[in-house]
Amino acid sequence: MNSVRNLKPEQIWKHFAEILAIPRESKNEAQIRQYILDFAEKKGFKTSVDQAGNIVVLLPAAKDREDEQILVLQSHIDMVCVKATDKVIDFAKDPIPVKIEGDLLIGDGTTLGADNGIGVAIMLALIEDQSIDHGPLELLFTIDEEAGMTGAHHLTPDFFKGRKLLNLDTEEWGEFYISCAGGGDTVVNLPINRTELQAENTLYKLRIEGMKGGHSGVDINTGRGSAIKVLARFLWHLNREMPLDLVKIKGGTKRNVIPSDAEAIFTVASTSVEHIKEFLAPLEATIRNELGNCEPGLKVILEPVEASAGMRKLVHLSTEKVLDLLRALHHGVITMSPEVPGLVETSCNIGVLKCEDQYVALQILSRSAITSKVDDSRDSIEALVKLAGGTIERPLGYPGWKPNPASPILAEASAVFEKLFNQKPKVKAIHAGLECGIIGEKYPGIDMLSIGPDIKGAHTVGEQVSISSVSNFWTFLTAFLARR
Repeated sequence: MNSVRNLKPEQIWKHFAEILAIPRESKNEAQIRQYILDFAEKKGFKTSVDQAGNIVVLLPAAKDREDEQILVLQSHIDMVCVKATDKVIDFAKDPIPVKIEGDLLIGDGTTLGADNGIGVAIMLALIEDQSIDHGPLELLFTIDEEAGMTGAHHLTPDFFKGRKLLNLDTEEWGEFYISCAGGGDTVVNLPINRTELQAENTLYKLRIEGMKGGHSGVDINTGRGSAIKVLARFLWHLNREMPLDLVKIKGGTKRNVIPSDAEAIFTVASTSVEHIKEFLAPLEATIRNELGNCEPGLKVILEPVEASAGMRKLVHLSTEKVLDLLRALHHGVITMSPEVPGLVETSCNIGVLKCEDQYVALQILSRSAITSKVDDSRDSIEALVKLAGGTIERPLGYPGWKPNPASPILAEASAVFEKLFNQKPKVKAIHAGLECGIIGEKYPGIDMLSIGPDIKGAHTVGEQVSISSVSNFWTFLTAFLARR
C-alpha cells in the first residue's frame, strides 16, 4: 500500500491505505469501527458510540470560533464487496488489491471501497490535522449503509447536536446534490418441489458472465443489462422448445448491484450441446443487438456437466413457476422524472437470485423520488409473487430527500466553490439512495448537502477514484471549513 500512501494529499491517502487493509463489508464493520475510535481517542478527541454502532467524534472549534453553529460531516464506514469470478480474495480478512493508472486508483479485480472509504479517510485526516481552521465539528460515521442503511435508521435525536450537515458520499466532483431517491427491499421466497434425477437426464450449465453490472441507482439508466434477466430469458424460451427442469439457478451478489453474472444447471431429455446452442444462437444475437454497445463483454457459455452426489432436480411445474416469475418481474427504469431532465424517477433492481433445497429466493430493490411509487413497485412485485405461489417480506425502507434550492449550506458551499474554481457547481438530484433522506426525517429542519470526489464504477469490479479530484475536494473542504 506504499504507492497509495505516497499520493497527495498524504493526510488523506495514508488513511485510505490503512482502510484498504481493514475488513469493512456491510455487517462486518467491527474492525474499522475500532480503528476509528482508537485513532480519535489517541488524538485526544471525545467519541460516542450508539447501540447500532454509529460513531460521533467531536472536534472542538478553533480559537474565537467556539460560538459558531455546529457542522456535521457524515460518511458510512461499510463497503460493497464484489470480485471478478476468477479473483481469489477473502473480504473478511484480505486487503483490497489496487492498482494506479494515471490519475486513477482502481480496485484490482474487486471493488475499491472508495464509496465511501474516501469520505471516511477525509474525516480521519481532519482528526489528525489540527492546524485546519474550522468551527465546531461533529464527525458522524454510520454503519451498514450499503445493506439497508441500518445505522441511519437507528440514529436517535440526541446522538448529535448539529443541524447543518455535509454528506461525503456523492461520486461526481463539482456536483452538489440536494435530493435523492428513497427505496425499499422486497425479499421473495418461492416454494419449489424436487424429485430424483433420471438416468436419461442430461445436465447442462448455462452461464451468463462478463456484463458490466453497476450501482443500481447511478447506473440503472445506462442501458446495461441484468445477467439474471438475460439468463431467465434464455431458459424461458428454451423450455418452450425442449422442456427442461432446473437443478440450480443463481445470480448477482448484492441487492443494490446490477447483476453481472448468473448461471443455471438444468436437465433436458437426452440431446446434444450443439442442438441447444443452435436453438439459442438467434436469441443471443437478438439480445446482443438490444444491448448494443452497453455490454461488449457479454459471454454466453453452455457446457455439459456431470451429476454430483445428492443432486436433485425441480419438478417441471416448479421449474415453470420459477422461469415465469423471473421472466415477468421488471428490472430497470420504470419512469423518468417529468420535472428533472435525465433523472430516473422510479426503478427496480433484481439484485440477488438463489436456489435452496425447498425454495428460490430473490432480493429486489425498488427506488423512487416519490415514496408512494416505491410502495407501488413493491406492490406489483408482491402481486406477481402471489400469483406464482410465493411469499414476500418487505423490510423497512428509507425515505427520499426532498430538495431545498434555498438551502443556506448550499449557498455557502457554492460561493466557496465558485471563488476557488471560477465556476459554479452543478446542483443536482440523484436516483441513488443517500442517508440524507433518513437523517432529514429524524432531524426535522436539518440543512444538508451531499458532495464528493469523482468515483466511477461503485459497486462493481474495477471501481475507481480520481486522485486529482480527491485533492480538489480537500482544497474545497478545508476552504469551506475556514470561511468565517
